[in-house]
Amino acid sequence: AVGAASDSLRALLRCRRRLELHASSSSSSTSQVQPAAPTGGGSGGAIGHPQTLQAVLSELEALQVGAPVLVRTRIGRVVHESFKACPDGNMRGRSNALCSHWRHLWRTATKSTHARADQILQEHFWCDRHLVEVLTAALGASFATPAWAGDLCGDPNSSAYVHRCHSLVAYLKIEPTLDCQLRSCALTIEAFLAQFDKAVPPPAPPADPQV
Repeated sequence: AVGAASDSLRALLRCRRRLELHASSSSSSTSQVQPAAPTGGGSGGAIGHPQTLQAVLSELEALQVGAPVLVRTRIGRVVHESFKACPDGNMRGRSNALCSHWRHLWRTATKSTHARADQILQEHFWCDRHLVEVLTAALGASFATPAWAGDLCGDPNSSAYVHRCHSLVAYLKIEPTLDCQLRSCALTIEAFLAQFDKAVPPPAPPADPQV
């Protein structure tokens, strides 16, 4: 599995580099003043060499990749930018379908992490589903950045987001007054989280995993 992931990573990096070089080449050619093409001449324009895009797109479609590798390479953004202005409607459609598939992989990969975080808070606030939803949304917002993307799509038991939920419950158990105030709405979510962050500082974002 590790070998397959390494192969996928190398393949995605190779494709990303080809797309970036293609974009750079196209940008350079369109920034120069070009004479009008003769009738029946080449298409010109920013898209450059469509066969390059065709080859890279076909290779990307054939790859079996997981969400962690997609996160590390940020390939989705590069593909979107590379094909959004492509005059070939078929290639645009295929690239959109590929990005949609990758988004589905991401949602599926993060689902177990979000479910585990929800479960931890639900076990503590078992009689107040609304409070669970508000707290998971508030805690999750601080982890909804590119730096935390790898954390969310990895092992839930190793997730900093999940550990943060554990820490919140542990904090409430040693601060029963705050727990009661939170449940009775005598303390706002914002005020509680401010106290929680002060007492138990949140983890620092990990180093950018992009390669």
